[in-house]
Amino acid sequence: MESLTSPSDALVVRPLTPMESPSFRGMTFPRYRAHLAHNASGNVIRLGAFSAGEPVGLALVEVSKSTDRAQLLSVFVSAKWRRQGVGTKLLKELDGVLSATNVNRLQAVFMDRADELHPIRPLLQTCDWSEPTIRMITCFSSKESLGKAPWLKQPPTRLPDTGRLISWAEMSVSDRRKLQESEAPAELTPAESDPDIEPYSSLIYFDQEQPAGWMINHKIDADTLRFSHLWFRSKNPPRGMSGLLLVAHSIWLYCHAEALHPLTRASCNFRANNRRMWNFLNRHLRRYLDSIQPTFECEKTYRPSDHAA
Repeated sequence: MESLTSPSDALVVRPLTPMESPSFRGMTFPRYRAHLAHNASGNVIRLGAFSAGEPVGLALVEVSKSTDRAQLLSVFVSAKWRRQGVGTKLLKELDGVLSATNVNRLQAVFMDRADELHPIRPLLQTCDWSEPTIRMITCFSSKESLGKAPWLKQPPTRLPDTGRLISWAEMSVSDRRKLQESEAPAELTPAESDPDIEPYSSLIYFDQEQPAGWMINHKIDADTLRFSHLWFRSKNPPRGMSGLLLVAHSIWLYCHAEALHPLTRASCNFRANNRRMWNFLNRHLRRYLDSIQPTFECEKTYRPSDHAA
């Protein structure tokens, strides 16, 4: 007799134990795999989907330690289990877990590329998330493609004599302290203990021995460099120096420094409304990029009544 049980009936979604988490490492981006280690921090929610005891899906959420917000880091469903409600069940279970916390807002940032067979946008719409809006522009390229740019054949413009440009690897204890005390926004200030900062292409510019700008990059996997955080002082900017010149120096190092030879892929992102970056991209980089993709953001809010008493 044919069974009337659907595949989703055999599905179990629940928080992962520390011993189970490493089995799901292949279901998230490389930069988030540390959250699935045995000794991972306690502010990350790890939900796993199982079928007959085998991992078939994962949702990762990082809960802020200081605010009422959380970030959906990734959602993944194994290929043969897609379009069977597994992703929906993961997010619905996540709603239940968050209802027992103080989280009032869950945010997500994602790409919804046309070449993806299973985009995340319909999943979020099914689970009552807000309408996505464009947040960032993300560019992808290779060292080979960037190396064809004529302006990268020689080092960028000579720097002003009044300043000091150093790499992250060259920073002293005093320099690092000054970064933490600078006027830059907290979200653009690099953490001293960030293990993924790429130390040779990440650059800091000091004007009169105070940080005036930086370009901080991250090694996100074995062969990819991400140009992550650009900041440059807007009040009394040093003459002869700019944030875009910092970017140019950093890209030149990526293409030519021997220590960065293994990093053959590169990405960067910037705010969609950043006109200066758009102008720089269109004038100097566009023809040497492999793709340009919009990044979307959306959120789901939880009313106080959603939380457990």
